[in-house]
Amino acid sequence: MLKEYEWLMRMRGKVKEISMIAADLDGTLLERDKTVLPALKEALRKIADEGIKIATASGRQAMGIYEDDQVSILERNGLGVKSGFPHFLIADEQEIYFLTDSGYKPYTSHNRKVREAWLSVWPEARKIACREFERLSMQGVKVRLEFEGEEEEKERGKIILLFENLEDARAEEAHLKEILSGNRFLTCNRHRNAVQILHVYAGKGNTLKKLSEYLSIPPSKILCIGDSVHDVSMLDGRFGFLAATTSNAEEEVKEAVRSCGGYVASKPRGEGVLEILSKYGLID
Repeated sequence: MLKEYEWLMRMRGKVKEISMIAADLDGTLLERDKTVLPALKEALRKIADEGIKIATASGRQAMGIYEDDQVSILERNGLGVKSGFPHFLIADEQEIYFLTDSGYKPYTSHNRKVREAWLSVWPEARKIACREFERLSMQGVKVRLEFEGEEEEKERGKIILLFENLEDARAEEAHLKEILSGNRFLTCNRHRNAVQILHVYAGKGNTLKKLSEYLSIPPSKILCIGDSVHDVSMLDGRFGFLAATTSNAEEEVKEAVRSCGGYVASKPRGEGVLEILSKYGLID
C-alpha cells in the first residue's frame, strides 16, 4: 500500500494533464476473442467525451483484405466511425490514420515517407531474413516467414520470422540485435513468437512521437498502454510518454514500465486497462 501511495503522490501532477491515450490492441484493449469489454468501451467513450484523444498502436494493418485488420475489428466492437473513437490508428507500427466522418484516412505525407524508406532498404532486410531462416532451419528450429510473398513484405513495411517456440524467438531477437547493431537503417523487435525486421523510422514509439508532434501534444501528456515487447519503445520512457501495462504483459515490458515510473496493473487485458484508467484518474 505504501508503494502505491508513493506512486499516486508522484503522479498526481501528471495525471491531470493527460490529453491522449495510445493503447495496443491484442492483449491490451482486446480480449482473447478479439472483443472489447463493454465496461471498457463505456469508459473510453466517457474519456473521449471529455476531449481526450484515443489512439490504437498496433502491428495490425489499418485496413486490408483480411478480417483481422484494425478497422474490421473495431467495427465488430461498435467502435470507429460508429462511436467517434479511436481518433487515430497507428498501423503496422509505422503508419498513421485519422478518423473522419466517412472512415479512417491516411496521414499521407508521413505514410509515404516511411514506405519509401522501407522500400529503399527492403532488399537488404530480405537478404538478412532469408539468411537467418536458412541458418535456423538447418539447426532444426521450427520457423517460417509469416508473409506469403515479397509484395506483402513491401506493403506491410516489415519482414517477420514466426517461431513455434517462444524461447527460439527470444534467442533470435537477441541475435538479430547483434547483427543490426551497426546498421543505420534497420532494426528489429519481437511480438511474442514473431521477430520483426523494420526500418529504424518504424516502431510504435517513433510513430506515436510523430503523431504527437502533428497534434502538438507533448509526450508527457500521452498515456501509453501495452503488453508485448514490441510496445516497449513507447513504454520505456525514451520519448517521455507516460507508461502503463497489464498483468498479462511479458516480464520485459513490466520491467520497462517500472523503470520509468509507470504503473503495472494487477489485472489482465481489458480489466487491467480499466484499472490503469482509474489509477491515472481518468475514470472513477
